Amino acid sequence: MTSILPSSTQVLVVGGGPAGATTAILLAREGFDVTLVEKSKGSNTKIGESLLPSALEIFDLLGIREKVEAHGFLRKTGAYFDWGPQEWSFKFEDIAVNDNSTYTFQVRRPEFDNLLMSHGKTQGVKVFQGVQIKEISFAGERPVKASWSRGRGSEQQSGEITFDYLVDASGGYGLMANHYLHNRQYHEEFENLAIWGYYKNAKIKPIQPDNATITASTKDGSGWFWGIPVDDDLLSVGLVINNELYKARRSKASMKEVFLQAIADCPAIAEVVEPAELVSKIEIGQDFSYWAENFSGPGYFLVGDAACFLDPLLSTGVHMSFFTGMMTAASISSIFRNEITEERALSFYDRVCRFHYLSLMVFVSSFYHKMHKPDSSAQPSEFIAQMADFQKVDPQMREMVAQHMSSLLSLGEEGIRLAIEQEKKGLPASALREHHEKVFAQIWNGLFSYLPEVNGLGLCKKPQLGIFPVAQMSETVPATV
Repeated sequence: MTSILPSSTQVLVVGGGPAGATTAILLAREGFDVTLVEKSKGSNTKIGESLLPSALEIFDLLGIREKVEAHGFLRKTGAYFDWGPQEWSFKFEDIAVNDNSTYTFQVRRPEFDNLLMSHGKTQGVKVFQGVQIKEISFAGERPVKASWSRGRGSEQQSGEITFDYLVDASGGYGLMANHYLHNRQYHEEFENLAIWGYYKNAKIKPIQPDNATITASTKDGSGWFWGIPVDDDLLSVGLVINNELYKARRSKASMKEVFLQAIADCPAIAEVVEPAELVSKIEIGQDFSYWAENFSGPGYFLVGDAACFLDPLLSTGVHMSFFTGMMTAASISSIFRNEITEERALSFYDRVCRFHYLSLMVFVSSFYHKMHKPDSSAQPSEFIAQMADFQKVDPQMREMVAQHMSSLLSLGEEGIRLAIEQEKKGLPASALREHHEKVFAQIWNGLFSYLPEVNGLGLCKKPQLGIFPVAQMSETVPATV
């Protein structure tokens, strides 16, 4: 080993997944000194293979769009849902905010993560793989130094690195949240497990829209499946099921048998994999959703899964990684340029990212509510008020999210009611489809494209990435991410 970590850096990023790489690349492109360390020497197989259209705008900011386009990942043009009594699909081009959100990609995560880290090196990020962070040292509440090690035996290296800011992108490990802050909170409503494997020669071509993710609930409502085409002849298939229910089933059958029995109870997936061959081992992972009580603090930011994790129902994992990475880079950039105080930047970051995460949490909860209680007549505001996890949120944030999500969920309820009326009137399928697309576009854009103004501050991307008073900005992000 010849490459040694520097003794100091402006920003130390711990973790080389999408969240860490996004943060590091954006900061390096703004001209700052960034060191990224990743404990693995090569990315292992990971779930989180389905991207959302919002990824394209991030790719443009990262300067990696052409590399992603050229790599050969499958182009994902929409989504398909088979959820209880309802079935629908949509094309991204029909609900697009702009030309930058008409498609996205299904990715093979080891290749995708390595592509991001390799691109980071070309942008000035100092990338070191196989590096383990052993300990963080603090000055009061502020992290200021990390001790690290690399390699084994006679090849082992170790040292210390000081920094101005620490970006924790360590994923579920939760370097800061679990080992120093002890502030990770788990959801009561999403205590699930994910069980997954890969099928070769599944019936992928008939899936519409092209290369769409299949999201399908089981007939008995006990869980749901994803079906993600990650290659022309390879389908990622995953079951999400409640932890206690899995334990009960596991007491009578093997993990593989539980998985296959659930597929048999999910026609949308069973039909696709019927001619296919299972070509991987069945893997299982805890899928409990969580969030840190604080996403940031003096001298540090938590990004991606290190900050929060949400049930994978809407493929929000990598989306939140990109989103929090971009927001962190904007916050640190403005702090370094003396455009905003650290205190205001931390407050902005924490509240905007928390608002976005909680909005997604309410929406995902509404899907589960419909799966378990399809005949429920509870109004959206009543449903939100009954969410146990939501009561843990501070009152001001709870009110902000509740107002926003009540309006979106009410829009969805009204859309379903009108569609039923139109169907009874015998309107043609094209008219019903147009109606669904219009309603879903409003909900989708309200969910993924809206950001609240916080204390008069907003996110700006041009000519520089940063956090600025809204009144001073020439181009803001709230309508584009």
